[in-house]
Amino acid sequence: MRTSKSVPWRYALNYRIQYLLSKLGVLWFHLFGRRKISFVSYYGIGDCIMGTGVVAAWKKKYPHCDITVITKHPEIYSGNKNVSTIERKFRFRNWPVAWLMYEHNDLVGDNKTVHIRQIMASMVGINKTEDNNLFVEKSEMPFFYEEHLQDKRYAVIQPAGGGWDRRRDWAEEKWSELIKRLESENYIVYIIGDQKGDLGGGIDRRGRQSLTESMLMIKYATCFLGVNSFGEQAAAAFGVPSLIIYGPTHPGYSLNKGQLAIFGEDQIVSFEAASQLDYDHSSTDQVTVEGVYRCLKDRLGL
Repeated sequence: MRTSKSVPWRYALNYRIQYLLSKLGVLWFHLFGRRKISFVSYYGIGDCIMGTGVVAAWKKKYPHCDITVITKHPEIYSGNKNVSTIERKFRFRNWPVAWLMYEHNDLVGDNKTVHIRQIMASMVGINKTEDNNLFVEKSEMPFFYEEHLQDKRYAVIQPAGGGWDRRRDWAEEKWSELIKRLESENYIVYIIGDQKGDLGGGIDRRGRQSLTESMLMIKYATCFLGVNSFGEQAAAAFGVPSLIIYGPTHPGYSLNKGQLAIFGEDQIVSFEAASQLDYDHSSTDQVTVEGVYRCLKDRLGL
């Protein structure tokens, strides 16, 4: 299973409705001309980023199709040449429509581990998805780039995920100790995300910069370190070496090429092996600072 968290019945009902509408929307697309489709990507930022791979695969299969993306995070699709239009709300003129979703898979208790991106792709009839792709350039934010990123040796950390499941977070005192170790190696440590808390070091950018600025910061980082959340997916889009701390969610569903996951009593797994993992959804509290630091040094060459 992807997560040890149960799905409330209201959410389960909503997912089933979205699933049925999506299947009808894709059928409509095939029956009536294959000219346009709208994809809804309403949920977490990381989910939206994974959706970019599905959109790219759809455009590759149907190159003459006009694609509209309906999302609360338009920054994710800014500059994406696969997309014709970006909108914030669904309207009837957007039909046919399909949700880029995977939550329906949580309802069936499927024991086969499949990456979220591929679940989304299969949902709309795509056999093989593309990787995450983001289009964020330093020329869009030259002053931000020059002040914070240019010619700097830095790591980016995201210490907490969104409110969906706070069990994904790692203890603040552990982050504090790890930051001290990184700074002792003369690394600048930028902290991103939205969950506040004094980590006793690093340069705290939480709540002080836009999502686009955070993505650009990740793009030029030496490495990314965080919990299972949006930074993991952005780092994958830019090919940034990454170590992700996992707990209540299975790394086989969201870890990407070039990334490592650490979980349990400092166990390490690569993207290639994650889908075969017999995972017990252990607590992030079991992961130690020493284990994370050793992996950064030995496996990512920090």
